[in-house]
Amino acid sequence: MYFHLDGVVGAKEVLLKRFEKSFSNGYELFARDVMIDIEGMTGLLRVAEKIGQLPEEEREDFEDRWRVDDFQKENKSVDVYAELTMAAETNPAIRNYLDLILSVEPRKKYRRSKFLPYTLADVEEIVDEGDRFSRFWPSRIDGMDPADIEKIAKLTLAEKDNDRKNTYLRFFDKTKFPFDYAPLLELARQNNIKKNRLAMHAVNALSHFKADDVRALALKKFTGKKTPWEYLRLLINNYQTGDARILLEIIQRSDDFHHMHELVAGIIDIFEANPDPECKAPLEALYYGMNCALHRLSLIYLLGDNGVLSDEILEELAYDTDEDLRKLFRTVKRQRRSVKQ
Repeated sequence: MYFHLDGVVGAKEVLLKRFEKSFSNGYELFARDVMIDIEGMTGLLRVAEKIGQLPEEEREDFEDRWRVDDFQKENKSVDVYAELTMAAETNPAIRNYLDLILSVEPRKKYRRSKFLPYTLADVEEIVDEGDRFSRFWPSRIDGMDPADIEKIAKLTLAEKDNDRKNTYLRFFDKTKFPFDYAPLLELARQNNIKKNRLAMHAVNALSHFKADDVRALALKKFTGKKTPWEYLRLLINNYQTGDARILLEIIQRSDDFHHMHELVAGIIDIFEANPDPECKAPLEALYYGMNCALHRLSLIYLLGDNGVLSDEILEELAYDTDEDLRKLFRTVKRQRRSVKQ
């Protein structure tokens, strides 16, 4: 979109053609917000028609009343729902979309409530529920009674049921295990981590420790797997100068952006904890090899914080879809101009 706004001839036509391919075989819905930003109400009607053409069971996944409400707030001169209703009278697809968004309540603003720290009983209740996807929140672990954390660690060591042990281990993904890490290391050394959840959660819990044998485990697993993303966090507290070359080699094994995306979160965690100008090569390899906007933001900030953001990438940020990155482009350009002067 920003190529179009910058006056690049043909940019708008490219966007429109790509949007028209949405829902075609091999494509996904693309550029809803771009369409609305460029075309206004006309763009919203195009979006509504595309979504309304989907089978009902698929259509529900694209319910976005909030997008329509936000557009209305920004365009008070247009009665957005009246325009949609009028179009729906002659266009069944837009009628489907209108029915879809009117089936939900308008988004409300919620005040963020302050959560109390977990108690031992709270953690045991979560374990008893047996939800394999249950999460523990760091904000509720902060301020916990250290004695309760030690009791949870003892329960973790004593637990014989694997599902319950997995949940206890997820707790220690968010805070450091208070005893010796040897039991965690023993679990983390087990094979087939993709199917062995005990090993996976033990690795995450082990990532809080700095130790030679923890680092040795990471390096061993790095050589034994094509995409060893599960073990990257072990370097957070065990990173050494020169490890950027190891991480670059791991990235270069990847065949496509799916592999890249598996690696990016762990590598970001490593360099956030270990500032190092040598991050340039691996982070640039990820930047050029993946397509995740959320992680791209972190990559760019890391390159900038380490003083290795290249001119080539900087110039691209002027056209990035992320507003924060466009602001960063302007800030860095001003800083570099002032230094030259």
